[in-house]
Amino acid sequence: MSGDGPDSKAALLRAPRRGEDRGAARRAMTREQICKAANRLFATVGYAAATMDQIANAAEIRRSTLYTHFADKEQILEAIGENYVIDVCDVIRRLPGPAPSDTEIGAWVADFADFVTSEPAPAELIMAVGMQPGTPQATARFGATMMRCFAEQFIAFERALQPGEGFRLAWAQATLAELGHALTHRARHGDDQTSRDRLAVATMLFGRFLREER
Repeated sequence: MSGDGPDSKAALLRAPRRGEDRGAARRAMTREQICKAANRLFATVGYAAATMDQIANAAEIRRSTLYTHFADKEQILEAIGENYVIDVCDVIRRLPGPAPSDTEIGAWVADFADFVTSEPAPAELIMAVGMQPGTPQATARFGATMMRCFAEQFIAFERALQPGEGFRLAWAQATLAELGHALTHRARHGDDQTSRDRLAVATMLFGRFLREER
């Protein structure tokens, strides 16, 4: 009789039960709820100041439930970053390579600023584009991924990642750190004059790095 063989029985044993499916879905929803609440909290009070108790309160869950999903806030930050970096790399790829004009760079920076403002994330993630020392490992990985996204399109960033290019790497990090500061300021304070000035400076420095003008 079809379906009575050992392979069919093994498949039935491996198949998740309906209750298990619902449990997995609930866990995924709770993790998403935690990440969204933590995202808002990090953006408001800063990653360093936020506590696990505050995250639990913001997510409207018990503290014990929070620790069931995440051991500490760095794990939460990493979970947020894993999803966010995909969207950020999509924005990076909108800048035409390999040699965009100043006008194209300016339009792209404005587009990036609009994205950061409409898709808020912890400031530490945005600042990590420069891979500043002393940041949590989660943000360091985020910054490294962004650097690789830039290197896929632009030879200046690709060269910066080569062995023995310490000065060029530091230059790339400083360029992206300035961009990160400008984007973060715009997200926090809106389109004020300071935001426009900082974005203009970041645009100029980014263009100079791509052209490797010291």
